[in-house]
Amino acid sequence: MSGEKENSKQWKTIPLDSISEEKLQDRYNLILSIKEYAKKDEFIKTFLQKISAAKDAEAKILKALYLLSIPPSYSYKHTYEYALSILEETNKFHDKIKFNFAFQLVEAASHLNKAEELYENPKLKTILNEKEPHMYAVLHLALCIASNHPTRDTYTLPKDLRISALILFYMGKNGLYLSEFDVAAQYFMQTIHYARDSYDIKKSANNYLSLSLFLAGDSKRSFDTLCAKDVATDQEFLQFWEFDHNVASLKIPKEASFLAEPIRHQYSIRVLRDFAQTCKSVQIVYISDVLGKYTDSAIHALTNSGEFEIITDEDGNIDFIELDISQIVEERKKEVIELSKKAPDMFVSK
Repeated sequence: MSGEKENSKQWKTIPLDSISEEKLQDRYNLILSIKEYAKKDEFIKTFLQKISAAKDAEAKILKALYLLSIPPSYSYKHTYEYALSILEETNKFHDKIKFNFAFQLVEAASHLNKAEELYENPKLKTILNEKEPHMYAVLHLALCIASNHPTRDTYTLPKDLRISALILFYMGKNGLYLSEFDVAAQYFMQTIHYARDSYDIKKSANNYLSLSLFLAGDSKRSFDTLCAKDVATDQEFLQFWEFDHNVASLKIPKEASFLAEPIRHQYSIRVLRDFAQTCKSVQIVYISDVLGKYTDSAIHALTNSGEFEIITDEDGNIDFIELDISQIVEERKKEVIELSKKAPDMFVSK
């Protein structure tokens, strides 16, 4: 066991280009031995037979396949540069290997702020042919986000539940980048449904769902209404849901930092609502100390919500008069129901 740990560390640190073809082949055979599909996939079997007499092109492919086994701690810079250099060779890969290879390339580009460069690269579009449009859809949606080119493109879903979940997940993230928070929430609900056997995707989608509904100013009532309308048909995901009015407890992903301003704005409205519900009157100076530059926008938003009439007197006090919002709640429910009816046809697997 200790020898295996040492080898594991060694493979993480040795530069890829300095590894001999023989060692690469040994490493690749080890990788294949622990992957189920290696025993069933005819492409892999044929590839192993041909790779023993590796020429330059085959050696590049072997190194690329080794690249797929490198853990996330490996240098993004090295991964990106090497993967880009052998991009043309990927047409010889099996479709699933091509997808994993390309996805790592997109991930590395995102971390290195080179996604724009990759977005303009025509070679990436040739990685997955027309036989696998759904895998390309995942790459395209992920790259649109990473390169700051958010899109409203929609796709039909394949029978593969994990690929379907990934498509919906990245469509939801594109919705966030477009500030279409209600739409994004629907996609993340659908993601959780399709990711029933993929806990990693389900967990991420749940975090983004919390964030989407928070930014949309949604209440748990609206969330329950969406569930009642079968926008999310799999009730299993409800156990992951924990509605929380305090933004400090939301698990906001690091890559969602571009949403910092709308998060602070929405949080300021919730803080002001807490003031209104617990205090009939409060000094505006105190509110300003808490909300800072978001004070005016929060007052404006809460006034427009119809929940409270807000009156400022000459002494610098704010009085909150709670209004009957039953009619507003009913209208809000109708809006959510209408929104759920607009779910695109792409939610139907073909």
